[in-house]
Amino acid sequence: MIKKILLLCSLVLVLNAYEYRAYDVGGNSENSKVSANIKGEVLTLLPFSNLDITPEKISLSGDFILLFVSLNNREIKEPIKLSSDYKNQNIVLKVFQSDKKFDESTLLLESKEIYLDSDFRKINIEY
Repeated sequence: MIKKILLLCSLVLVLNAYEYRAYDVGGNSENSKVSANIKGEVLTLLPFSNLDITPEKISLSGDFILLFVSLNNREIKEPIKLSSDYKNQNIVLKVFQSDKKFDESTLLLESKEIYLDSDFRKINIEY
């Protein structure tokens, strides 16, 4: 019983580690997400960070990071843009089965940690 409780607590901590949305320059949320139709299903990828930066506090410098994402080796044409505030930080990409509702009920999967050490990154997510 104690092992089950500890495992559950660990799982909750892992799920909550990346709970803050990651944004583009100036807090832009439209460029920091991408939706794609994969085999007839609309999926939306959103980046999440463990940095609690509100859209109003995101850098206005104009420097950004481009993420080119593939799902099951199928390239999504539009990149995700993130503010340079996330450079040298870890993020995760969460994949939702919706283009409007982004919560636990539509969450399909979460990527492994992605370290953003450059201005350009290619990522493949398997599911």
